Amino acid sequence: MFKKILGTAGARLINAVITFVILFMITHNLGSKGMGTIGLILLDINIIQLFIDLFAGSALIYFASRTSVANLMFISYSWIIVVIIGFALLFNLMGFAIPELYHMAVPEGYEMHILTLTTISAYMLTHYNLLLGKEKIKTYNILFSVQTLLLFLVFAFLIYVKKEKTVGSYIMALYASYAFGVAASLYGVLYGEKKIHIYELKKTAKEVFRFGFITSVANILFIGNKRVGYYLVRYFTGLSSLGVFTAGTQLTEGLKLIGQSISLVQFSKLSNTTDNQYATEITVKLLKVSVVLTILGLLVMLLLPVPLYIWILGADFTDVKPIVLLLTPGVIALAANAVFAHYFSGMGNPKINLYANIIGFSVVLVLALLLVPEYGFYGAAGAVSISYLISMIYNFVLFKNQTGVKLTKLIPTRADIVELKRLFKKSGK
Repeated sequence: MFKKILGTAGARLINAVITFVILFMITHNLGSKGMGTIGLILLDINIIQLFIDLFAGSALIYFASRTSVANLMFISYSWIIVVIIGFALLFNLMGFAIPELYHMAVPEGYEMHILTLTTISAYMLTHYNLLLGKEKIKTYNILFSVQTLLLFLVFAFLIYVKKEKTVGSYIMALYASYAFGVAASLYGVLYGEKKIHIYELKKTAKEVFRFGFITSVANILFIGNKRVGYYLVRYFTGLSSLGVFTAGTQLTEGLKLIGQSISLVQFSKLSNTTDNQYATEITVKLLKVSVVLTILGLLVMLLLPVPLYIWILGADFTDVKPIVLLLTPGVIALAANAVFAHYFSGMGNPKINLYANIIGFSVVLVLALLLVPEYGFYGAAGAVSISYLISMIYNFVLFKNQTGVKLTKLIPTRADIVELKRLFKKSGK
């Protein structure tokens, strides 16, 4: 499992480095307004994906080892079509009824691109989830890394060779990246499957819906927790300010790869076990590693001088480091919370994550409405951090009540460091 975590972390690290380079390219070639537009496009894609996740999200990871892959693919594929048609109708209705508010959330002229990209991405993510559920983590990591690299290569070609310094170049790069991801991941899912047939489809759909509904609502609230500030910053302070805030949050997104990498393998592993004691022990150990490594990464980022941030991102982004500083407590809390959340999901109890996200979303919504009009993107960053901390505290209390693990057990010890070194040495052989 530790090798799988290292492999996943490596893939996420490659993604973070490439994302950072792409961020550099966007800020230097498209400016803060271009960054703001891209931020809204990606946010809209993520929001639609949240509804798709009802039948095509983490429930696929949980059920991939429990039922037919063909069942899961048929259910997911069908649901993706339904959701995309629904959002196409919603876009047309909002564009007709409330055009000004509609284009605050959906950049004008990019509606079809958003719907098409979401469709391709949804099929790709469906395959990725099935790979994780089957514990084909090495395949997932390779495809994830190549897909991200392809995004960079196509975008760089269009920007520097074709001299097309527009948001459209980034969109074309997304098309190429997602198209590769769909085709390659489909092959990865089907490779080695001896029996591809559908049976007990109705029963499977009910089980996936029961699990997927809870996790989808929880994820909607979680993304709302992360991104409600985007819309409020856009509304109160404009597109350029949104671009600065997006740059700051994307920089910290790179640090979240540690907790994401660890919790992803954790969820895949726990979905294939019923041993509660084993699940508890693994969760405690992984939480320590996640938090410590995240703190080390944050220290490096915070030690970088402001002029370096300006040199990397451009003159429009002088306020990025304070945003990173305000997001720091939330990033640490999120590193711990990712492990807690995947413990509950892996043990088949996603309702706890739903309640935690309801609390977090309520907190960030109230705080953002109070702080963003007065403090702009600083207020949004502060609101997000506080909401993450509160959600993490809630999940820890529930984890403690269920497992009996005390707070002192979550503090890293010398023995933990020795064991971590041993695992690194062992994995390198």
